[in-house]
Amino acid sequence: MITNDLKGKVKSNTFLTKDTFHLIIEVLDENFQFQSGQFLSINIPSEKTLSRAYSIGSQSRQSPVVEFFIKKVEGGPGSTYLSTLKDDDTVTFKGPYGRFTLSQNINKSKIFVSTGTGLSPNYAMIKEYLENGGKYGVRLIFGVRFLEDLFLIKELDELTQKYPNFSYVKTVSRCEEKAGIYSGRVTDYLSQNMGSKGNENTEAYICGNKDMILEAREIFQDKGLLKENIHFEQFF
Repeated sequence: MITNDLKGKVKSNTFLTKDTFHLIIEVLDENFQFQSGQFLSINIPSEKTLSRAYSIGSQSRQSPVVEFFIKKVEGGPGSTYLSTLKDDDTVTFKGPYGRFTLSQNINKSKIFVSTGTGLSPNYAMIKEYLENGGKYGVRLIFGVRFLEDLFLIKELDELTQKYPNFSYVKTVSRCEEKAGIYSGRVTDYLSQNMGSKGNENTEAYICGNKDMILEAREIFQDKGLLKENIHFEQFF
């Protein structure tokens, strides 16, 4: 981790939904390195010292280019500023930070649970595991409120076609049941569809809001996952 401010240049900035945008930054430091799942603390121009943490949505092998999937929050100074950046604009940041990364034990099945832009670090770790030849089963439970909030679906579909050991479920809490969509929350899906046997050889990675994380952790423990195999990153 580098503690001094680093600089980056915006490569592209595109909205994927009405309020979720995809920001790509080229880091202007050849020594910059990070692990999939970590985050950067990006400086936000303000009268006071202000920074905001954003999870990196790309796997480490792509350094020095980093990607972010960010939800624009009404009145939020960080996401509002970042959503307006144009190509070649400069940003400064510190990092990387965080221990929400893939464990060293690759010989376990993995379940990733994400709500909203909590998909960002999980997507990075999923791609890293699969592209590095991981052979054990990988399953993603991805939840949003409305159908129009879904993003990265094309990319996730491509991963299912390329890697037979990867699958994912789209859950939408405010939507009627329809083909390819589970109507309900991610925790509802876990409770109803996850068996309780053989899970001592499974790891879980959870990223999203606090309430979802607490409920998902409890479900996983009830289903037999070992406490040390449940990893999480909390979004505020």
